[in-house]
Amino acid sequence: MHRRGSKWRSAPGALDDPLAEAAKERVDAARLGYLRTLLLENGYTDADARQTAQILYLLVLGAGDMLPPVPPDELRELARWVCHERA
Repeated sequence: MHRRGSKWRSAPGALDDPLAEAAKERVDAARLGYLRTLLLENGYTDADARQTAQILYLLVLGAGDMLPPVPPDELRELARWVCHERA
């Protein structure tokens, strides 16, 4: 595994480029912020919204690496379960 700063990655790639890494960090922050906002609008406390947004984002990212792939319907059901447990 390669380590850059405090981040672990399995292989070198685009994120070895500081500009690409900065762009990915901005995209991840925007996506997490959007999820957090949706959760806040649905009655989550700030702390619960932040944690649930992270869990949902990690769920989607991790599902993309699984073999066999997680079917979209199952992924939606898992996301509903996470939200139901926190709501």
